[in-house]
This record gives sequence, structure tokens and C-alpha cells, in this order.
Amino acid sequence: MHQLKRAWGATWRILAFVLLWSVLLIPSIAFIGSEPGEGLGRGLQLFLELFGLAAVLLAAGAMLRFADRRTFRSLGFAPARAGWDLLLGLLLGGAMITLALVLAQLAGWSEWLPGTGFSWSVLGVLALLVLVNSITQEVLVRGYILQTIERSFGGPTAVVISSLLFTGLHAGALVEGGVLAGFNLFAAGLLLGVAFTTTRNLWLPIGLHFSWNLLQGPVLGVAVSGQALDGGWKLVRLDGPSVFTGGAFGLEGGLLGTTATVSGLVALLLLRGRPQRDGMGGESASYSDC
Repeated sequence: MHQLKRAWGATWRILAFVLLWSVLLIPSIAFIGSEPGEGLGRGLQLFLELFGLAAVLLAAGAMLRFADRRTFRSLGFAPARAGWDLLLGLLLGGAMITLALVLAQLAGWSEWLPGTGFSWSVLGVLALLVLVNSITQEVLVRGYILQTIERSFGGPTAVVISSLLFTGLHAGALVEGGVLAGFNLFAAGLLLGVAFTTTRNLWLPIGLHFSWNLLQGPVLGVAVSGQALDGGWKLVRLDGPSVFTGGAFGLEGGLLGTTATVSGLVALLLLRGRPQRDGMGGESASYSDC
């Protein structure tokens, strides 16, 4: 009976949060439907991403205040060690992409290209798009949903269930990517969930999520979960077996992506229990104590 009560407490909160978020998104959905043409310009895409971020922050803020009686900062935006954890996320995402590319190079599955048409201004806009989208997804999944489940069932269960929901968010892309892409996205959800539970903030998963997507899509010109996020140039072409390279789906669709994600997960698990920097060059509590 107690388990059912806890399950219901988490379920109705998550359903209310998603419903509120969906209602707040209605104006942007209606706006997209009214736009003629085949695609959206970068400026409009950025506006819609910012609108989506505002909607998820408002929904989470309302639930924290009126349902959970918690502060907004508890969502995962505590300022302590924000810089260190963001930097760690950026470096870890970069290391994961580097590992995948090194393995592809050693296997003869990659070709480096001159990147004709490269533009710093376009890259800047794309980077902002990717950053806003990364924050939105982390607030949605690792921010409110994971923490709501965690309060009822503990960290491991929350990480697994939120990872399943994270995979479900990409259901449309998985039609093209297949089973391996689904597994890799689930593994990425585990990685990002462990990143949150390791530091008790969203800075690390945001940095990691942003770094992986930015380097893979806008910088290198590789598809990200089946979506084209490039700026019109290509710095690398992956031309090996799709079961390894992911083919048109991008690295998340192949075993190179699996290897990179599992390696990142192992690195985070090794990090747990090690002392954190306090931002002044000293040491404070260990990651696992947070």
C-alpha cells in the first residue's frame, strides 16, 4: 500500500508537469503550423527553442512551488561548482567524440574534409540552438522527472526510468535508427542521469549533452540522432559499416557511439567518491556525498 502511494505521488506530479509544459507549448506549436514553406529558418528555430526552454522552466517552477514546496534552485541550478562541473561536462563530451573518431580513423572508416563554407557566425547561432535545446532536455528529464521519481524510489530506479523516458522523447528518430540507436539513447540517458546524481546539479549533464551534440553536428557535420544540425559544411565523413558508424543516424546509431557512451559512463562512475574542487583550488565533499 505504501509503495502504491509513493508511485501515485510521483506519477501525478510528472503527469501534471508534462501536461502543464504541453499547454505552455501550444502557442509555439500553433505558430509552426501557420508557417508556410518546407523548413524553418535559423532565427525562427532559435525563437522556438527559447520558447520551449521558457515553457519547461515555467512548468517546473510552478510544480516546485505549488506541488513539491521546493526552491527553484533545488532543480539543479545551485551555483556552487557550476563552472567546474560545466567544464567537466564539456571535456567529457569532447573526449567521447574524440574516442569515437579515433576508433573510426584506426579502422579506416573516416575521411577528413576541408569544411568548405565554414562560417563562425553560423556556428555561433547553431551553438546557441544546441545549448538551449540541451538545457531544455536536461531540465525536463534530469531536472524535474528524475528527481520526482528519485524522491519516491531512490536514485538507481530514477535514473533507469528517466532514461527510458529520454529514449521515448526520441521515438520519432528511432524509426530510422533501429534497435541499436534505441539502446545507445537509453545508455546516453543513463550517462546523463549518473552525471546528475554524481554532482546533484544540472551543470555537468548540460555541459556533456551540449558538447556531444555541438561537436557531432554543427562542428563536424555528422547527423545527431538522425537530425541534420550542420551549418552547410562537413569536416569528417564516416564511411564504414553502419552498424559501427551509425550511418545516416549519426554516431548514436552505431557501436562507435556505444563504445563512447559506455566509456563516458565508466569515467563518471570512477569519479564518484573522489573529492570535488571547491572552486578555490581546495577540496570539499566527495561527489558521492552530494
